[in-house]
Order: sequence, then C-alpha cells, then structure tokens
Amino acid sequence: MTFKTFFIILTMIVMAVFTLITEAFSQTTFEKQTVCTDFTQGTEVYACDINLDGHMDFVSSGNPGGGQVAWWENNGYHEFIKHIVDANLDWARSVCAGDLNYDGEIDIVATAHGGNMIRWYENDGNENWSMHYVDNNFIGPHTVDIKDVNDDGRPDVLCSSFDNSSTNSEIAWWENMPDTNWTKHVISTRFQQSPFIYGEDIDKDGDMDILACGELNGEVYWWENDGNQNWTEYMIDNQFNMAHTVHARDIDLDGDFDIIGAACMSSSLAWWENDGSQNFSKHPMGSLAGALWFDAVDLDNDGDRDLYAGGQGASRLVRWENDGNNNFTRYDFDDTFTQTFAVVHADFNNDNDTDLVAIGFQSNQIAWFDNQHIQPNLYIKPECVVYDETHDRYLVANIGNGSLIETDTLNNQSYFVHGYGILYGMCIVDDVLYTSDGDTVFGFSLETGEEVFSLSIPPYNNLDGMTTDENGFLYVIDTWGRIFKVDIEAQTYTILVSSGLPDWPQDCVYDPFNDRIVIGAYQQSSPIVSVDPESGEITTLQNSSVGRFDGITIDQYGNFYFASHVGGGRVYKYANDFSGGYETVATGFGEPTGLYYNQADNILAVPSFNHHTVYFIPIFPTGINETPCNTGIEFNIYPNPCNGKARLIKKGSHEIESFQLNIFNQEGKLLRSSKLMLSGAQTHELDLQAFSPGICFVSLSNGHSKRIRKVVVR
Repeated sequence: MTFKTFFIILTMIVMAVFTLITEAFSQTTFEKQTVCTDFTQGTEVYACDINLDGHMDFVSSGNPGGGQVAWWENNGYHEFIKHIVDANLDWARSVCAGDLNYDGEIDIVATAHGGNMIRWYENDGNENWSMHYVDNNFIGPHTVDIKDVNDDGRPDVLCSSFDNSSTNSEIAWWENMPDTNWTKHVISTRFQQSPFIYGEDIDKDGDMDILACGELNGEVYWWENDGNQNWTEYMIDNQFNMAHTVHARDIDLDGDFDIIGAACMSSSLAWWENDGSQNFSKHPMGSLAGALWFDAVDLDNDGDRDLYAGGQGASRLVRWENDGNNNFTRYDFDDTFTQTFAVVHADFNNDNDTDLVAIGFQSNQIAWFDNQHIQPNLYIKPECVVYDETHDRYLVANIGNGSLIETDTLNNQSYFVHGYGILYGMCIVDDVLYTSDGDTVFGFSLETGEEVFSLSIPPYNNLDGMTTDENGFLYVIDTWGRIFKVDIEAQTYTILVSSGLPDWPQDCVYDPFNDRIVIGAYQQSSPIVSVDPESGEITTLQNSSVGRFDGITIDQYGNFYFASHVGGGRVYKYANDFSGGYETVATGFGEPTGLYYNQADNILAVPSFNHHTVYFIPIFPTGINETPCNTGIEFNIYPNPCNGKARLIKKGSHEIESFQLNIFNQEGKLLRSSKLMLSGAQTHELDLQAFSPGICFVSLSNGHSKRIRKVVVR
C-alpha cells in the first residue's frame, strides 16, 4: 500500500477542518519543508546567497563525522543541495559568511570548539574552498560574527570563548589585515563562559560596538567603541540567568537598538528596551524550554517587528505577533521541530515575505519554514497536474482537501473547485476537466468550474490516474489492477482490463503515435506495459525498470516521462520505443505524482505529494532534455528575480572564449541573440527591461557545452 493510499483514511477523518480554507489563510502561517534528517548534532545556520545566483542559500555547522561545515545551495525549486566545505572541523560550533578578501565572492568563517580554532574558507568563485586560519589557538571558540570593527573597509572577525577550564573566557576581534592575515585584539575577559557575540553600532555614533553575554554570570553587556577600538564596558542586565544568545534589533522601531536574548538553561526569553541613551528596560517574554535562539523581524509584513524563537527542549518553533504597540501574542508553529539550536530568517523563495530556517541538535534535522503570508500554499498533498491551454493555466488536484487549484509556473495559486473530499488523476477533453474522488468520475466546466459530469464506478480499491484518446473516451486506472473505459457522451463505462497489470498501477497516458495506453505502476522494479484501447490486450514494453511509478506523461515527440518515488523522488525519460534505457531528467521531488508535459511551452510540471508543491521544469527547447540544471558552462544571473537590469557573471577559466548568448521566452521563442567574448569572473550586463514580466531563459554556449539559467523578470 502506498503512503498516499494510507493517507486517505486520515484525510476522511479530518476533512471538515478544510471547509473554512479561505479564513484559515487570513493569519500568518508557516509550512515546514524538511531539508535533511541526517546532519548530526547541528549547531548553527547562517543565511546567505553563497553563489550569488539570486536564491538565498544557507551555511550550517555540526558534527557529522566529528565536525562539518556545509553550504546548502538553493536551486530555486524549494530544494537545497548540500555541498561539504570542511569535513574535518573538530566539534564545529558556529558559522558565518561574508566577502573577507574583497574579491566579489562569499567566503565562510567557522569555529571548532573542540579544536580551539577559527577557520575561514576562501571561495574561488566556483564554490571551491581553500582553508585558512583566523586563529589556531583560541580556547573554546563558540559564536562567530563578521563585522568591520575598525571601519577600514575590510570585514573583521568577532568570536566569543566558552572556555570550560577558565573563569575568564575571552571575547575578542581579529583585525583583517590587507593581505588577509589576522591580528587578535581582546575586548574583555569578564565572563565565565561566553556563548555569544554580536557586532552592531548600538549607540549609533558611526562605529562598531560589541554585544555579548556570559552564561555562568547571567550577564548581558555591551562595549562602546570610541572610534579607535578602545572599549568602555556597560551592563545591560546581570540577572539573566544562563544567558546564551543576544542580538541588537530596533524592536519598537523608535530609531535606536534594543537588545533581545535567550537563556538556555533557565528557559528564559526577554528583550531590553533602549531609551535612546543606552539605558535599557527589561521586558520578560515568558519561558521556552531550553531557549537557545531569540530574534526579531517583521513576519507578517505589517510594518512592525515580530519575535521568533527556538529551544533545545521545545518541540516546536514559536513566534510572537506584535500588534504595533509592542504587545505580543504568542503562537506555536503547527509543524514539530525539536532540539532547535539556531533559527534564522530570510526570504528563501523570493515571494517577498520572511521565511525561517532551523537546525536541530539531537534531531539531526534541518528544515525551512515557508511563510504563507504573501503567497499561501493551497497545495495539500497534490496528486496530479494538467495544463489548460485555452486559459493558459495549470490545474492541480489535491488529495489533502479535495480541491482543484489553478496556478502558473511561479505557483501563484487560487481555488478553481473545492469541497470534493479527495481528488486524484485528471485529464481535459474539449472544455471539460475530468477527475475522480476514488469511486466517481466528475467533469467540471473549464469556463465556470461548474460540475457538468458525474459517473459512479465501484472500485476494487481506488480510481486514480486517467487519460483520454481524444475520441470521446476516458481511460481510468483502478489501483487494484483494472482499467475502465468511459464513454463521455453516453456517460457509461466498460471494464477494459480486469487483471494482468503490474501491482498497484497508478497512472496512464494515451500514446497517439501507437494508439495504445501506457501504464506506470508502483511495483518495485515494475515492468512498463501498454494496453490496446479496443481489445484490452496487455503488451510488455520493458521487462524491468526502476518502478515505484506514480505518474506518467508524454511529449509531442513521443517521449515518456515517469515520476518515481525512488532515490528521493525522480523523473525518468524513456524513448517512445523504450530503446536505450532511461534518462534521469531531474531529482529531489520527494514523492512525485501525476506529472504533465505542457507541449505548448515545453514545461514539465511535477507535483510533489509530500513537499506540498508543484515543480515546473523547462525541457528546452524541443524535446531534448536541456534544462537549467545541465552542466558544462558555469555562470550565474544576479539579481534574480530582477526588475529588468541584471548581470551575467561568468565563472571558470580565465581564458577568453567566444560564446553565443540566446534569450528565450517560455514558449521557446528566441527574444535576443548575440555573440560575446568572455573569460572567467567576467561580468556582462543584461538589459531585460523590454521583456514582459515573467520567466525567460538565458542560454550560453561555446560550441561544445551549454548552460541555461531561468530568470524571473518583474
């Protein structure tokens, strides 16, 4: 039994919850997207666009294999790809990122608490990393920050010491010298174990001050910089028991920096209001088990600062909504996330609201939480997608709440039909969309959404995928192993196949090149078979394949695309005659389901059942698998999305080469073509202002390799 079949039982029980969907999205909610579950003892995350491609990435530290630093590449499809920066950092504790050597690339700094060292990793522009030391003998390095302390234009490094053997742990900064060597300057040794340091111009006099805390002292202090890095110490609080994390934020938006802090071992949270003269009034915010992280940002886009937190003893993240007068209402997140060590904010999907990414210590988990404020996610267990060419939209069937969602390639969603319990496979005939709820085939007018067709078919198990021969017949799969042939005009059905299919058939597609129905089944190593639409005769097309198929579609050239649950969710491409095996088109879809090939635009739409999203993959330009993920030439477009002005940043060899630059729209129409002479690390200005808002594709080729990047023009 597949997971989605099991899910039906649970869905039937809770279906009433979704009858007030519209009202539910009036509040700010967050949808959890799991990145990984095997990053052992994760300690910190830091959000930054490492490869400057316009998508927010993040860096993590933790202890897989004894200590590791990794960066997670955001590919723009709600997926993060792990790249190991250092696999041998003894008890990696903290991580930060910035351009340390002013070469235009983002470097990384990390601390090794067990190894008593601070390392920095130089980015060569292709995200290849050279390791250097900031300090290889700093006892108990804990949290690291990157700020220009002496205002010389070069980012410096700050670090706090959590020295278990001393009562005088150091907080210090390392001056970035012109050759990227480092000179250490101690700021203070007042704390017994200092777990956090943060640089900010707290008194707003134009120089960088320092904020830090002491865990055993229960103290929060800041150090005023006189402009020459002479430091005057000021107490904020000496009764914040087991202080662990502190940030400087203007919480009340009165123009000065307040302080916000979490105390792990006492499970305490608080913020300290600055009166403008650096006198601080404490506002306790209650308790959170094992509070390790507390920060402030506008989460609901209403113009004030909200609060959010995570704790190593808590089972969920927590946020506090600000009413605009600094009265805060607490909300626990719906999705569980345990053992939080750090949680930071950024817009990870470029939808203009603030998302969060969190790392768990003993849960070994990293997840990002998609803020639904600007663009609520209406997908709940999406099962199938089709393209409505007449109205230039995609329609998605949800198992999770029995609705049909209309959307575009940017996943701008709205309801088309809802209130049907569970909806499965779909196909379009003329101006009607057909789908089923497991035992009844429905038809809905594409123009109005009105139900215009209903035919009950008693299933052995569950009606699922369907297709049409465009001659007035539907072919509907029963997951127990039958195929029903539905006469649309007569509103009747016959059993075309009653047995002989592979186990758990899930989807089917009509092949007009050979007048046959091709079947995808969930059986492991499933054979691929076809069925004659008249006789029902079953023919094996390939004896053994990868299997675990949950969707199938066909392009205008007769190539088949199968969605499989193997290997983390993949899409495979087969030739029409199934010769030459398969080609992997794309990976990382979780549980991909009833996919659809938009032959008009050469877009492969892939719904993901457990990621609650739909991926849109360009197959470019005419039936050849040439997507933005192919390899050969390295370049990025920045910023992306853009307002018409962007830069193409070439990477790789510094030798000058001749390149063909082509820009296409989603229909494959060539919008612009030119010849360029480029070398590695060279930038070329792209003027896209004449293009209509939407998606276009930038192709760069040198005669033997090609790379394509998607660009969103606003």
